[in-house]
Amino acid sequence: MERGDVEEGPSWDCLRKAQLCVEPSARLRYALEGLRASEREGDWKKEEEAESIRALLFRQASQASLLLGREEEALAFALSFCGQGTLTDVAHAERATILRLLARPEEAIEAQQQAVLHAPSSRASFHLWCLAQLQQSCALWKDAHASLDRAKQAEGADLLLLSAQRCLLRFRHEGHDPRAPELLGRLRDAGRPLGYAEYLYGLIACHLGKDAEGQRALRRFLEGQQGAEPMKALVLRDELMHSRELLRLLGSAPE
Repeated sequence: MERGDVEEGPSWDCLRKAQLCVEPSARLRYALEGLRASEREGDWKKEEEAESIRALLFRQASQASLLLGREEEALAFALSFCGQGTLTDVAHAERATILRLLARPEEAIEAQQQAVLHAPSSRASFHLWCLAQLQQSCALWKDAHASLDRAKQAEGADLLLLSAQRCLLRFRHEGHDPRAPELLGRLRDAGRPLGYAEYLYGLIACHLGKDAEGQRALRRFLEGQQGAEPMKALVLRDELMHSRELLRLLGSAPE
């Protein structure tokens, strides 16, 4: 939502301040002030504009609470975000993330399924990929494969990364994947920047017994996340912890 899209007022001002805040307690304060202001603006602000601003304010409040370590409060704000009628898929996906961090995987799967249900075509593949990861973590192998199948057919699918995710699914479920060496070569040749591809590459390499190669990739993944925004670090918490633990097990503790 751009500045020119709405009629400005106190709630919009608070939203902009919250979005610019680095410190989560200040971010939460501005978000709550904006929500109170939005109630007072209800008589004059267009309903659609008010819903959009409230949705983004609830999102800011949820993320700030999560960064403050107040997960249950973050979940409550996320539920309110879900009910605003805009960015509904994003709201449910963020609710799924909080539930995952709270170690409530079955509820996280339900929330992610809602994200898929409400997703526009441009975001469906990503939400299905996330759903497959949650299903894999609960050993729902058949469901995870089905979600990856749907993700590959959706608009804008990243076929290479989805293939890498399926490879890891097969390793966990079946103990092997005959296509893994060829896939590792494709990932290597893709020349991707530091990011999630390095994490997937590192895990596949380790499964294939290429420990040194896997360690280098996992180190690149960790290095690429240094200085990341706090919310991104929270979302990738499990991957970051897994990478560090695997490096320790392989005798190459991260610096």
